[in-house]
Amino acid sequence: MIVTRLCGGLGNQLFQYAAARMLAQIHKAKIFVDLGWFENIPNKNTSRYYELDHYRLPIEKLVLESSIQKKMLEAPFFNLIPIKRLGLKIYREQSYCFDTNFYNALDNSYLRGYWQSHLYFTDIRDILVKELQPVTPPSPMDVAIMDMIENSENSISIHVRRGDYVSLKSASNTHGTCSLDYYKKSINFFAEHVSDPHFFVFSDDINWCRENLSFPHKSTFVSHNNAATAFQDLRLMAHCKHNVIANSSFSWWGAWLNSNDHKIVIAPMNWFNQASHDTKDLLPLNWVRL
Repeated sequence: MIVTRLCGGLGNQLFQYAAARMLAQIHKAKIFVDLGWFENIPNKNTSRYYELDHYRLPIEKLVLESSIQKKMLEAPFFNLIPIKRLGLKIYREQSYCFDTNFYNALDNSYLRGYWQSHLYFTDIRDILVKELQPVTPPSPMDVAIMDMIENSENSISIHVRRGDYVSLKSASNTHGTCSLDYYKKSINFFAEHVSDPHFFVFSDDINWCRENLSFPHKSTFVSHNNAATAFQDLRLMAHCKHNVIANSSFSWWGAWLNSNDHKIVIAPMNWFNQASHDTKDLLPLNWVRL
């Protein structure tokens, strides 16, 4: 069995699942997801929910960090007791870079990390693209946007992440937001490199986008989904021909799941406020950093 500890929002959960899926593929093992983090989300973190139920995945759920441990979650030994009882060996992420020893992790491993690199699961891309199709069909408004995307010569998704990156001090200090200049450069890049671009804007602060972003070509602000239906926005992003992502695992997945062989993906040069974080393995080599 391979157990992965889930934490964070949809994008983070997808990274954690994908890495576990790769390891399970190697060992022909079952995948279990540990949902304990969602019972005791630290106060410094954004409130999140388990979101993988939106997909039909070969996983089983369990909780290894019970609510009794609320005040002791930071004590590593306290979390290890139930894990050891299951005969699991903890495999921890050591840095933001791809761990070349990851594929050597044993069966009966408990994965604890974010695993934010395509290198952990590139070999099973076809499997993941197939599995990560939402169970819920597109809503009528989603279908309308999809039709617009399909009828555009060059559809481009633009994701602007604000929300907790602005309102929550810990998130703001760690991540910060992409600058307006980054989005202006991205828009100009596509205006110069593709014909008849149509920009589709996705954001948790769509009013800010309307007030601050201007486009030399056609644009559509996608505002009908909310936090509960964000997976629908992810599907729409992946449906676009090209992508501009924020420093967000959410739009990273929108771009990675885009099956256009000739896609252009623009990503921010800096993913974190702290320059010490090495993110060289975060993005595929053919994505453009601006």
